Amino acid sequence: MPELRYVAADTLVGMRHGLSGLGMLTWYFSPAGTYTQPLNPPFGVRDYGDIQHKNFFVGPLKEVSGTSVIRDPKPPKDFAPARDEIVNMMRFTRMVSMTTDGDGVEEAHLWDMYNNNKARLKASGGFKTFGMVQTSKMAPIVQGIVQKIENSDVIFRVSLKAYDATTSKWWRYPNSNDYYTLHNDDYVTLQKAGKVKDTDKSNLYLINVPYWETLTAKGKANIEVAPDGKNFRYLNVVLRGDIVYSDAFVQIVRLNDAPPKKAVAPSVAASRVYPDPATIYRVQFKHFDEMVAAAKPAAGAAGKKAAPVADKSTAKDKDKDKDKDKDKGADKGPMGKGADKAGPGGKGGAAAGGKGAKGGAGGVAPVVKEDLDRIFVMHTSYSDALTAQKIVRPYGMTFSFYHDLICGDIISRTEDLVVFRPYEKYCKCSADPDRGIAEHYHEGFCILHCDRFIQDCMQEPLPASRLKEFLK
Repeated sequence: MPELRYVAADTLVGMRHGLSGLGMLTWYFSPAGTYTQPLNPPFGVRDYGDIQHKNFFVGPLKEVSGTSVIRDPKPPKDFAPARDEIVNMMRFTRMVSMTTDGDGVEEAHLWDMYNNNKARLKASGGFKTFGMVQTSKMAPIVQGIVQKIENSDVIFRVSLKAYDATTSKWWRYPNSNDYYTLHNDDYVTLQKAGKVKDTDKSNLYLINVPYWETLTAKGKANIEVAPDGKNFRYLNVVLRGDIVYSDAFVQIVRLNDAPPKKAVAPSVAASRVYPDPATIYRVQFKHFDEMVAAAKPAAGAAGKKAAPVADKSTAKDKDKDKDKDKDKGADKGPMGKGADKAGPGGKGGAAAGGKGAKGGAGGVAPVVKEDLDRIFVMHTSYSDALTAQKIVRPYGMTFSFYHDLICGDIISRTEDLVVFRPYEKYCKCSADPDRGIAEHYHEGFCILHCDRFIQDCMQEPLPASRLKEFLK
């Protein structure tokens, strides 16, 4: 039976000689109506969570307000684990054919059975990438990059879908309502320009333009600016100053005393350098240079604490140790020897082997200049969302993207940003006893054969003898 509100509305329309029956359409197509969904509805409208509500062993669910049924509460969409058929694009994507274009260039054709999408792949141009893992909002996370097409096969490399960071002159100063002490590099620039003196260094502060406009707004001003536009005074405290530098983004001022609120030290401005809070970025080069510079004294201090111990073992002893490692199943994790099966970081997440495992605090290797292309950054809130969706799994100071497609260590984690670095051998190949494949980690190069799904080809990494062809 339809609800009374539908019947009343339809009756009123009929009494006024209108088209009766139209008002019943909304009820007819609703879950309470008589319209029957097809046995195989489109993927977009399926809700497998309804299966538990159609258990014929317990009978129909209780009704509330006539038609609406009691359902289990669902978690917020942003933090709920996404369905695997949405996240895992490898599961339904298959290479269906290989053709040659008019210029003799080979191209592969992929078909996503789940979304009925087709894609072309080439070894050059704008057809080099394809999706492998995405979020519940269809944002790509992990992708494959075509390296070469040969003999009806596609050689590709698993990689993160990352974007370039923004270059900003004031990347060290977050866009907040604070007074910032001036970084030494910016102080030296002003000193060379003749705008400040050595005695001014402790009295220089940077203020973002939006905050400055609030402080000097008419009617609510805390600061009164002189007619010359340079000098100013505070109205509620005995404090004066002048503007030594100004542009569209910041004001650098010189005060005769400490500011009204405690000054903040410079730090990475997440909103300036990495503006999109739901994106993975390649590290900004200035941010990277600062990490390298900060890592050098830390590595030096660690070296002084631990004096080198002479290795007195004989060659025969070393051979015995190697045999023991083989027996214990060494190199079973992304960090090489000693990694625990509990996760990429072993128990507790401390790095135990490989390049990303030596030195640094907590077992994390210090950042060196050769790491520029391996360091990525994302907002901490985005990292938490990906973790909630089970796309990222953190293990202490290590991480894993979706079933160990990409593993590595976490360089730093703050309230704003997470900085991380994949290992040199970051991609997992699971064990397959039937094919004689042992579990191991590799550089991310795989081979996709025609008429095979992408998920299946993850068991076929490129042979080590061919790595030099692609690692330059």
